[in-house]
Amino acid sequence: MASASTGCLVSGNVARAEVSAQAGYGALQTHVTALAGPLITPTPTRASGAALASYTDMLTIVGTGSGFIRVRLLYSMGTIDASGDADFTLGPYTAPTQFPSVIGSPDITATVPIQFGTMIPIAARLREQGVGDGIQVTITDFRFSQLFEILNESGNKLTGYQYISSSDGAYAFDGGTRIAIPEPASATLFLTGMAMSMYEFVRRYRKFRS
Repeated sequence: MASASTGCLVSGNVARAEVSAQAGYGALQTHVTALAGPLITPTPTRASGAALASYTDMLTIVGTGSGFIRVRLLYSMGTIDASGDADFTLGPYTAPTQFPSVIGSPDITATVPIQFGTMIPIAARLREQGVGDGIQVTITDFRFSQLFEILNESGNKLTGYQYISSSDGAYAFDGGTRIAIPEPASATLFLTGMAMSMYEFVRRYRKFRS
């Protein structure tokens, strides 16, 4: 499930104001910009903006036994008169709640123990806000599924496995394939077909016995 919300308030002489937030499978993006124009009047030019993007899902690696799931978190952030923070959880793992406000693309790699066949909660939240009386610029990009890898108990990477996403999200799994969740109509049609086949089998069996 993905959600995004934005808000922006400007007063005085403001030349441009932009606020946007996007949340989707594997990536959260927010952008807040407020550029002040020339101060023609004594009225202070002031702008404040905020953007929030969040994402939750449940992942299941098909199989039995235990192993690890490894993910690389990638983010880049540049701020002026603003701040941003990102939260990420994967199973029992929680990433640092405050990412450094730097320009660039640092990354964090997490290796998390999991049980195959058990749902793994995944959640990410990106928030930024700022207030400025001159120029306020905030640009943040947070991607949490640059790469997913599945390892066995010995730490060796697995290939050829399957995974299921409760939100039917196609993640960047290395060596894995997604099992698509059937549409409700397709599932109903499938179950109806199975019921009719069983009914026909029972009918013919009874006719054969008689």
